[in-house]
Amino acid sequence: MAWLFLTLFVISSSIFGLCIKWVHVRGKEDIVSVGAINYIAAALIMGAWCLLDGNQTGDVPALLVGGSMGVVTSRLSFL
Repeated sequence: MAWLFLTLFVISSSIFGLCIKWVHVRGKEDIVSVGAINYIAAALIMGAWCLLDGNQTGDVPALLVGGSMGVVTSRLSFL
């Protein structure tokens, strides 16, 4: 099961990077808005998954560390 999560992480991380590069090349959209939408969508999906799974997917410290890393990464990548 861990390999599935690792594979999904690599795929989603690559897609996020490609989306940001595509938006940057187009120059029509705001990169910060695209990144914020991505992180908000990911947080909503993971929150729904945890609720539907009976909170078996992750524990509170893991979710807090992951969420804080997402916020820090999104802010640092736009500097």
